[in-house]
Amino acid sequence: MLNVTMPVWHGARLAKRDKMQLVVVSHCNFGHRLVFSCLYRELASCGYCVISMTHNDGSADFSPVAGKYDTDYGLWDYPFRNKQVKQREQELITIIEMALKEKAFSHLGEDWEDLKFAENVTLFGQSFGGITVLGAAHQSKRIKGVISLDPWFFPHYKETVDLLAD
Repeated sequence: MLNVTMPVWHGARLAKRDKMQLVVVSHCNFGHRLVFSCLYRELASCGYCVISMTHNDGSADFSPVAGKYDTDYGLWDYPFRNKQVKQREQELITIIEMALKEKAFSHLGEDWEDLKFAENVTLFGQSFGGITVLGAAHQSKRIKGVISLDPWFFPHYKETVDLLAD
């Protein structure tokens, strides 16, 4: 077993800024919200606010909301994967809208009460998360940056082929 530690400052106050840059993360298939936790820590140490969610479409290795593992469907079941990616995109767009509301994080304490984000949101995703962030960015004007590592295009291949045919 690996003995991995991550230095953090518990109870640290937020750096005072006019507006923080928001980064929203979409996990890969069979992943979860903590898959890239070292990256999240590094981004946070540079002043970014990182929101990483576990998608509730059944693609996480386990989701308390979906309540099951993603083993019921084949990896290459297009209708199922297309439905999943569309749900994942809407989850990202919804979480961005929620985060950009005034006093969205006031329940976390006084440091968070007046937190404001820059209007230009960045998305990050890998594999299934990579195609998810590309699809969400296509739908929302608030998303100005995308980091998509090795996007798995299968869930959107029909739309991609149709787009290229035009």
